[in-house]
Amino acid sequence: PLPLVQLHITLLRRVFKAVTPDKWERSLAKFGHTYCSQDAWEIERFGYKKAKISLKLRLLKNLLEAQFDYNVKFKSEVNKLQAADLRLTPLGRDTEGQVYWYQVDADANLRVYREDIDDETWEMVASSKDELVDLISQLQRGEVKKPEPEEAIIVPEEDSNGKDIEPKEIILDTGKVEEDGSMGEESEE
Repeated sequence: PLPLVQLHITLLRRVFKAVTPDKWERSLAKFGHTYCSQDAWEIERFGYKKAKISLKLRLLKNLLEAQFDYNVKFKSEVNKLQAADLRLTPLGRDTEGQVYWYQVDADANLRVYREDIDDETWEMVASSKDELVDLISQLQRGEVKKPEPEEAIIVPEEDSNGKDIEPKEIILDTGKVEEDGSMGEESEE
């Protein structure tokens, strides 16, 4: 299978016990019913290949998030880490209270994002060296202002009771796993 298909199969196997490459789309639709019957219906009707990119991203996002509930091995590894090790720190803040984040990939491609904490919105503000230089100049001169809020796009997600779906047992613990395998107390930060 293609790498993206193989990724979906691997993630689905952590939610459902048996997923085969020839029936992976059926398992994906079954998984879709756990959070949104509309998404599941679209996969059943049109197939993954013809699905909208927004649906594919939503399915992948939910599959990744499901690993915290269904994947015992993954959850125990994550619980060994300190909370501070899992969090990125922002690049900085401007005078308007907006937070700046950056990403640099293996090819040295840079992306700087601005987060408006109040509106919970993100905007890419620099994706090249020239744009970064301009952004730094604007910040130094205090010229960066909060953008006007845009009308929000709300995507409804239906809740499914999942009667005919039998994912593996959900892991409800949230504590840190100690070396001896016992659940330790999580310290407050």
